[in-house]
Amino acid sequence: MRLPQQISDEEWSVLYKRLLGYALRLLSVATETDRAVPLGREARDLVQGVVAAVFHGRRTWHADRDPYAQLAGMVRSELSNLRTLQETVRRVDPRPEEDEGGAPIEFDPPSGEDVLDELISLECLGILKGFIADVTADNPALENYRMGFEDGLKAAEIADLFSIRIEDVYQARKTVQRRLTPLVMNHPCWRRPELR
Repeated sequence: MRLPQQISDEEWSVLYKRLLGYALRLLSVATETDRAVPLGREARDLVQGVVAAVFHGRRTWHADRDPYAQLAGMVRSELSNLRTLQETVRRVDPRPEEDEGGAPIEFDPPSGEDVLDELISLECLGILKGFIADVTADNPALENYRMGFEDGLKAAEIADLFSIRIEDVYQARKTVQRRLTPLVMNHPCWRRPELR
């Protein structure tokens, strides 16, 4: 059981090289399938960002798990997140909205209530991610499911990625849902308005 700070410099050097090779393979597959490299990032950007996130506590570290497997999953997740962000950026038309006469439409700034609602939504998303990390933390199979789910993978893709049976993926999904349901149902973020 080791924390990232307990891994020697020599081990970090080996981990970094392995992760860099993995990130390069992920990015080369992306470009071969006409999926652009997200937002101009390079393999070293992904790896350095993940390592920094681990040391700054923005990524969950499990001291009892293989460091490379954890970091590789984080690199894959980061790439998936960047692709999602890039797709969102592509879909946003940079031109101002126009009325029927072609004049730009002025938008009112959001009200304090709108901003508060958005902050609450972001807070609830963070809480949900924490719940999911908590319910999967004690079991490598559940953690594999969580990483695949976060990357937007289908059950068969998760099974292939981790070399496990698809039945095990379905079982992991049921277990996560069963553990997560009471946490979500009892939290104010997800209570129906009439029950608050």
